[in-house]
Amino acid sequence: MYKRNDHKTRPKWTVRIKVPNTKGYVVKSTRTADFDEGRRFSEDLYYELEGKVRRGEVIKAPPLRGLPRSEYGTVSNSSETVAIPIGLAWYVWSR
Repeated sequence: MYKRNDHKTRPKWTVRIKVPNTKGYVVKSTRTADFDEGRRFSEDLYYELEGKVRRGEVIKAPPLRGLPRSEYGTVSNSSETVAIPIGLAWYVWSR
């Protein structure tokens, strides 16, 4: 856990987690300035990600660059890829 240097006003704790048997790291804001709350958030996130890996789920979705814009929110016949906008993020998965 660390606080970012570029957030001078009300800095929040950020967590960087390495999940076993995966490549790279997961970086997320804990959305709190309290260390103990941030630690609980970090532990919950770790166990959630570890469970996803054990179930064979994808932790990081591939970038949307390869998916044609006309197929957002639908199933593509060729690749069976689905992309759905939720808030400001896109959730992508393959069947």
